[in-house]
Amino acid sequence: MKRANAVLFSLLMIVSSLAGCIGGEEVDTSEYEDQIAELEEMLELQNQTIALREATIDGLEDGMSDATQMIQDHAEGIANLEAYRDSLLIQLENSNSTSAELIVQLENANASILLLQSQIDYSQNQIELLEQQLSNCQQNISILNQQIIEQESYRDSILDLLNESNQTISGLSESLESANTTILELQNNLLNNQTLLTSYQNAANYWEQLAFDFLAGEASYRDYSNMTLRYNDYRGTNFMFSIFHNTDFDYANLREANFQNSSFNNTSFYLVEATGTIFDGSVLRNIYFERSSLAAANFQYSNLSGSVFDDGYLAQTDFQFANLSDVDFMDSNIDRVRFENTNLNGADLSTASWNYIFWDNTTCPDGTNSDDNGDTCENNL
Repeated sequence: MKRANAVLFSLLMIVSSLAGCIGGEEVDTSEYEDQIAELEEMLELQNQTIALREATIDGLEDGMSDATQMIQDHAEGIANLEAYRDSLLIQLENSNSTSAELIVQLENANASILLLQSQIDYSQNQIELLEQQLSNCQQNISILNQQIIEQESYRDSILDLLNESNQTISGLSESLESANTTILELQNNLLNNQTLLTSYQNAANYWEQLAFDFLAGEASYRDYSNMTLRYNDYRGTNFMFSIFHNTDFDYANLREANFQNSSFNNTSFYLVEATGTIFDGSVLRNIYFERSSLAAANFQYSNLSGSVFDDGYLAQTDFQFANLSDVDFMDSNIDRVRFENTNLNGADLSTASWNYIFWDNTTCPDGTNSDDNGDTCENNL
């Protein structure tokens, strides 16, 4: 009963300890570990006691064996004395000895028999005492084994409760971590949504103003990077001093639009109408004018290094003082174009068609000067 109370008290202590776990705090399991260590020490002591008792039993069993041997020896002595007594009786009968001698011998024999019988009784008492001690030891061993079983069960129950506690703590920690992660994600989503909403509002305001400016033909000093402006009509629109990085103008109408002093990089003008369009003073790197009409377009003082004019229509296009190094003019129609003080070093004009080209102080594709080649680069491509 006391042991059951101790187990209940331990369970109450463990449950009380678990009450703090629900709040997300870590549990100090050292108390349970100390209890388990104490139980294991008690089990070790009880195992030592059992070993000692078993050694005592072995000694008692050896004593019982010796006593049994003594009884057997005494029994043999009695048998010998009885045989001797019988022989004396026979001798008494046969030898006609005096009755006094025979009586004395008989009395001595009887005394010896009584002594041996007394020793036998004493040995039997010792055996009974040893048997009682053996029974007591066996009962003690049974009690100790029961205690060991109860202590192991108590220890296992504590370990189970501790394991359940750790699992509960782990589950609560994971739930708390998941909740914190969800809260952080919701906060980030809220911030992102607010930022996105602000961006959308700014973009809406920007496009609203831009649409108004386009209608008015005014869209200068703006950043059009990463925008798609294809298929639109921008005839006569003023784009001066604007930025066009990764901008898409494919299929747009840019006739007589003004891009003066603007910055272009990786911009696409596929199949655009750019007749009379002004690009002078602009930086146009890695620009794609495939199959575009650039008649009478103005590229004076522009940097077009690395751009592509494949299959383009370049009639009366002005490239004075322009940098056209490494430009691709494959299959382009070049008619009445001015290359005055122009840099064509590394440009590909091998498959372009030529008509009435004006060359003056131009760096030819092979690096020579047109003035040193008879005022032409047609033979120095």
